[in-house]
Amino acid sequence: MLNFYHHSSISNKSDETVRTPLNTGQDGQFNFKKFIKILALLALVGAYATGYFFRTNESMNAIKRNFPDGEISKVGSAPPAYKITAAGHPESEKLLVIGRTNGWGGPLEIGVVIGKAGNIEDVLVLSHKETPTFYKSLVSQRFFEQFSDKSLSAPLLIGKDIDAVGGATISSRAFAKAVLQGAHWVGRHEYNLEIEEAPEELPIGANEFMLIVLYAIVLLGAIKKFGVLRKIVLLFSLGFVGFYMNSPISVSNFSAILLGYFPSVYEQSFWWLLVVGTLLLTMIYGRNLYCSWMCPFGAMQEFITLIGGVRLRLSKKIIQVTNYSVYFFFWLALMIAFLTSNPALVAYEPFATLFGFKGTGVQWYLVSVAVIGSFLIPRFWCRFFCPVGAFLKQVLKFQKAIVQKIKMGVNHFAN
Repeated sequence: MLNFYHHSSISNKSDETVRTPLNTGQDGQFNFKKFIKILALLALVGAYATGYFFRTNESMNAIKRNFPDGEISKVGSAPPAYKITAAGHPESEKLLVIGRTNGWGGPLEIGVVIGKAGNIEDVLVLSHKETPTFYKSLVSQRFFEQFSDKSLSAPLLIGKDIDAVGGATISSRAFAKAVLQGAHWVGRHEYNLEIEEAPEELPIGANEFMLIVLYAIVLLGAIKKFGVLRKIVLLFSLGFVGFYMNSPISVSNFSAILLGYFPSVYEQSFWWLLVVGTLLLTMIYGRNLYCSWMCPFGAMQEFITLIGGVRLRLSKKIIQVTNYSVYFFFWLALMIAFLTSNPALVAYEPFATLFGFKGTGVQWYLVSVAVIGSFLIPRFWCRFFCPVGAFLKQVLKFQKAIVQKIKMGVNHFAN
């Protein structure tokens, strides 16, 4: 084993004397840590307020960019609808209706352009919160071009009328539903078409059932303390949640929740089972089982460490710095998400790059750093960078505080 321990020339006693006023806050001394926490929290509140009250009108700006010389007049509010006419050419009049829904990362808006023939002429992505790599896949594979010339009453079903893009199925469904909303509204209100909507059904399919079974096995293994089972579950999760579903939990998921972006349970039941299910499991069981039992990226790091065989021991000073670095990256991600109201921008984790083989140069660099680091330090990414563990630690603190309050209340009434 290699050791990286920091040897200070200051004695333990003197070290305690120097640090006590800053770290403990006893005897009326200034508590530096508490001050930093309050300052960070106030910054988050300010960022949230700024993003909420000063966000620009993305949709209207996007419409103007696509029709720079057009005369745009609003003709409806629910949903927003606009008539667009080229200057001096009244025969060019088009109708644009905005369809809205929630994708994997948050709300999105699609402008459905209806031509004189009464069919979908074009669709414009006015705003979205999807992961950039997934959205680029939709554009590069011409997903949106499939809607051209579709009738206003078409069901636009993924797998039948519209082909989904591999690795971005949830985003494909979300955009298709937004187009469907706009097209069907125009069909009913402008062309008096009788359009029946397909009833929404809770899609508990094989993937959702497999995730539920995975939760049950994780709970059983944690309660019975089956160490060997944990390795098997991690390997399965690496293949299923990681490479097959490409849906590991990211800081963008938690940012979306804090921003109030909740997708429909009818459209994204897997999202609800994975993200909300993990939060509930953490709250109820009182342990972070996702990171230790289910995280596919954590599994990848553990297996790399087993192959590498090197386990560098870190000094207490370095471990303390790593704890601070994880929380700093988590705080910075929330700041960006709140300021921009776009949680997709803060998904700096290289999950999609590793499991979906899609990413920018920086993301491939982060994958390389995580892989190389895991050969030397167990759970390298988790220790230094991962914000998911930091968030779930805060959830556990909240859970323990609630349990403590309940116990105090029970004891009070008992006495």
